Amino acid sequence: MKLKYAVLPAAVAMLFSAAASAADTSDTVHDQGRIYFLGSVKAPTCVVNDGQKNFTVMLGDFEMSRFPEGRTQVRGNETVEVKLTECTGHWANLKLEASDRYTDDLIKFAETSNSAKGLALGLKTEDSLTAPFIKVNGKESNWKKIDNKNATFHFYPFIYQLADLVESGKLRAQVSYTIRYV
Repeated sequence: MKLKYAVLPAAVAMLFSAAASAADTSDTVHDQGRIYFLGSVKAPTCVVNDGQKNFTVMLGDFEMSRFPEGRTQVRGNETVEVKLTECTGHWANLKLEASDRYTDDLIKFAETSNSAKGLALGLKTEDSLTAPFIKVNGKESNWKKIDNKNATFHFYPFIYQLADLVESGKLRAQVSYTIRYV
């Protein structure tokens, strides 16, 4: 019986010693660190007009006799070109928006004391009197495939006679564009 009392405390002591040793091993931290993940998602883009995003198109000077009656169209002197270079995408979608317009496709010229009256500006994708004006309400999509990292949008400005009688003066208008790349 004495042996039982002597072995039992020794067994209990060994059990606690083994548990403490196992606890020390599982709680021991050998090395800790962090893993960082870096990268980016790049949107396709292009360089627009060699970095000149804002530009001016000269319509030209016209004699009033070029506008004999309503609905006459006279082609402006310069073509609108939006050149895209160094493109990373496959397609470009250009939308035009004129905040001051008569209709979805006719842009108002600025109304000042020295501005021409009875005229509007329309843009076309074809250099033709019979081609329709494109919408400048910010909703119409004009798609171009990007080929060899380049694409060019061409628009042809036409001065459209709204009134039977036109008053001479300056022609000034503004259109904003937004290009989305895919």
